[in-house]
Amino acid sequence: MTQSAGGPLGWDGPVDVDSAVPTEETWHNVSQADLEELLHTYDHERSEANRHEAAKEALGRMLKPWLQANPTEELHDDERGFRGYLQVRRGPKPYDLLAIWNKDRTLFERLLFTGCLSVNHKAVEAQGAQVAGMSRYSGPEPVTYSLQVVKK
Repeated sequence: MTQSAGGPLGWDGPVDVDSAVPTEETWHNVSQADLEELLHTYDHERSEANRHEAAKEALGRMLKPWLQANPTEELHDDERGFRGYLQVRRGPKPYDLLAIWNKDRTLFERLLFTGCLSVNHKAVEAQGAQVAGMSRYSGPEPVTYSLQVVKK
């Protein structure tokens, strides 16, 4: 991303914003006015990113099915030097916790007390009445902050 001439933070021409962004050690040297000038740029870049992501997803919906239907094939654009193919991705191995509980209680307890086991909040909500007592064991939910930039 580049900022045009006369932009905030003393930019006097096109600047690579990635290299101009203050570090954690120097951000406090940036004035509130400079930061406020960045709000519209942030909003514009977010909109562009969303537009590009939607276009990429639409193109992927055309490419991926063909590659899935032709698993031994690749797509080649030799003129521009591109190759399209499906890359195998593997998720984490699933564990049969019920089998561990039934066959090796010591291992199950070790997993529990070392923090290896956690409860899936969405699964608890989906089970409803079957796990109704869970709420009395819940702690405070973690808090994070999401930057919101909106047009007034």
